[in-house]
Amino acid sequence: MKGWGATDRGRARPVNEDSYFVLPLANGCLACGVADGLGGHPRGEEAANLAVEVAQDYIRREFERVGGCASGQVEPGTIAKDAIWAAHRRVQEAGGNAMGSTLTVAILAPGKAGVGHVGDSRAYLWRQGQLRQLTSDHSPVGEMVRRGELTEGEARRHPQRHLLDQAVGAGPLAFVDEVSISVERGDCFLLCTDGLTAVVDGAEISEVLSRENPSRVPDRLVGLANSRGGPDNITVVVAEANWEDTAVC
Repeated sequence: MKGWGATDRGRARPVNEDSYFVLPLANGCLACGVADGLGGHPRGEEAANLAVEVAQDYIRREFERVGGCASGQVEPGTIAKDAIWAAHRRVQEAGGNAMGSTLTVAILAPGKAGVGHVGDSRAYLWRQGQLRQLTSDHSPVGEMVRRGELTEGEARRHPQRHLLDQAVGAGPLAFVDEVSISVERGDCFLLCTDGLTAVVDGAEISEVLSRENPSRVPDRLVGLANSRGGPDNITVVVAEANWEDTAVC
């Protein structure tokens, strides 16, 4: 398993309130995540950095506790979800509901993967030339898209597109989405903040994934978003699934 990431403040924002991590783990496993601090809160950058720090620490400790993915006890989706709950509690303690962040975490183990998610950052699966969105935006605009009231293009232009239903650390957290899927060799997982998806659509993400080495995709997509004006901070992480036959869980 290998992962790569890139982040940029964009062309319009004075600071970068995004954060990300790529964390190699024992027995060929990998964790990665992206966070987007809430711009309407006074400590968005701190919230995103803290969320990423806590999620990484939780995942690392959990893998050490169970003895790595070779032990057969690893459930990537559950660990990813619980890492987000841990981050939520820590950010809430630090900010007293005055700061918040999105947080999307993916954990890849040989043959299986899991995603935990809160907010409007996204996780995608790229498999055999097809891009599939694994997460749903926790926002009123995202709900209108799910109900068929808005297209994705209309959602990107909607004046309330930045409003969230829930976020890590910012008030009560009703739920954390968990997605568990099987993994094939050559699958790529792409995590990104809305600074990418606000100006680059799924077809364009697919085009970059189809022609670029996975290691170059984050920089290429960040550059594409900036070429469209970079109206927000932009973060992209790509993780590629490859492993030895003997390591399959």
